[in-house]
Formats: sequence, C-alpha cells, structure tokens
Amino acid sequence: MNQDIINEIINQDYASITDKIEKFIESQIEKNQSKGIILGLSGGIDSAVLAYICKRKLKDKTLAIIMPDTTTTPNSETEDAVKIISMTGIEHKLIDIKPIVNEYSMYLQPNEKAKGNLRARVRT
Repeated sequence: MNQDIINEIINQDYASITDKIEKFIESQIEKNQSKGIILGLSGGIDSAVLAYICKRKLKDKTLAIIMPDTTTTPNSETEDAVKIISMTGIEHKLIDIKPIVNEYSMYLQPNEKAKGNLRARVRT
C-alpha cells in the first residue's frame, strides 16, 4: 500500500467522522419517525463499527439481526457477530435463513451464484 494512502488513513479526524455518522443516523430515525434502528450484523468490520456507534449514541434503541445461512456461513462469522453483541450488550435476534433459502431454491436452476444472490435478497 502506498505510504500516502496509509498516512491519509491514519490522519483522519475520526471523532468528527463518527459525529457525522451519529447525526446522520439520528436524522434518519427522526425523519422516519422510528423508535430506533435495526441493523444487520455480519461480524465484519462495517457492521461492527455501526453496532458500536449505535450502542454509544442510541443506547437501548438498537436491534441487531444476525442472519446466517448455516449451510454456507462460516461459524467464525456468526461467532464474531455474537462477540460484538456480547461486548456491546445490544439487543439482538439470530435468524437462520437456511429454511427460507432452501424453500425458494426449489424454484431456481441449480446454480450457486443464483443461491448467493437469493441469500442477499433474503437478508434485505
């Protein structure tokens, strides 16, 4: 990685960036007259950061949804998501999408790419 890129990443004003994200989330909750936020928690860095921001700013108004397909989702990803839940104390639901994917798959040609797209649609 180019040193200029590394320096740019290191020298960001992360407090300001976090503040902007928090304000955006709050404005969307207010705009949509919601009581809080529901976020998909995969265990990856993006959803982990969002979970921490939501917990910090929204306290108990955050619900995390973990949606593995136990056929294909590595256990480590689900375990990472559960660790994030444990560390933040966010309310959560664990929903195995395998039965849904299997049901819809009966109507698809046997194609792993189509099944992958189906998993993404089920999660949204």
